[in-house]
Amino acid sequence: MRVRRILNNNVVGAVDAAGREVIVVGKAIGFRGKPGDVIDETRVESVFRLRDDAAGQHFASIMATIPPEIIQVTADIVTVARRSLGHEFGDGIFPALADHLVYAVQRVREGISLANPLAVEVRTIHRDEYLFARSAVMILNKQLGVEFTDDEAVNIALHFVNATVGGPSEKTDRLMAFMKDVLSVVRRELGIADDDERHAYLRFATHLRFLAQRVVEGQVADGGDPKLHAFLREQQPRAFACVDVVARVVEERHGHVMTLQEQTYLGLHLSNLL
Repeated sequence: MRVRRILNNNVVGAVDAAGREVIVVGKAIGFRGKPGDVIDETRVESVFRLRDDAAGQHFASIMATIPPEIIQVTADIVTVARRSLGHEFGDGIFPALADHLVYAVQRVREGISLANPLAVEVRTIHRDEYLFARSAVMILNKQLGVEFTDDEAVNIALHFVNATVGGPSEKTDRLMAFMKDVLSVVRRELGIADDDERHAYLRFATHLRFLAQRVVEGQVADGGDPKLHAFLREQQPRAFACVDVVARVVEERHGHVMTLQEQTYLGLHLSNLL
């Protein structure tokens, strides 16, 4: 690989052996370098290349407009994400996230806040990506001198979700829709806050994610104890009234008739929220 543009001491724009635009990250890899230099492979920590020609052209076109400090922090965040999240991300994450951050920084400096309508679902379904994104926001605030809020963590988390190799898929979209519908019912019927961090809520969210996966994959949880269900319904009428609404919405919107066992376990989790 040869240097095409020095972005800063640790990040350079380069051209690989196939003539493709790449971003190369490594400690001091750009120090005292100049265009045309051969890159010392021993200093390379990460290489971001796009295998799609159209994406590569877009990559090249936006790199010239992105401030070096945003390129650096993007490289830092993506490099850490690959180690921390245990997923393989397509190289498109780099230009997509860098491009997003340019406008995100501009918005926050102008005092513009845009809430993400999928915030609750992202925090619930993609919690690992969301928690990582919260740490990324701390890095951004420190390195860029901005004050991003939790809304930006949701946006960053979605970038990593969408960049995961093998996803997103139609199944993921259906899972998100299912959980969005159920969470909307539960929040409305039981008065649960969007940012509820109680252990009981997190356990409910985990249960809901597995229920959603079974529904989307067509798996049915047979069985259930009618006596136990009747007893719990009598003891927790508000929770099970909510279950009834959820069951109706799930059948109408997702074509799934919740079994007695599914309703019982959902009711148990909801009762812990009251």
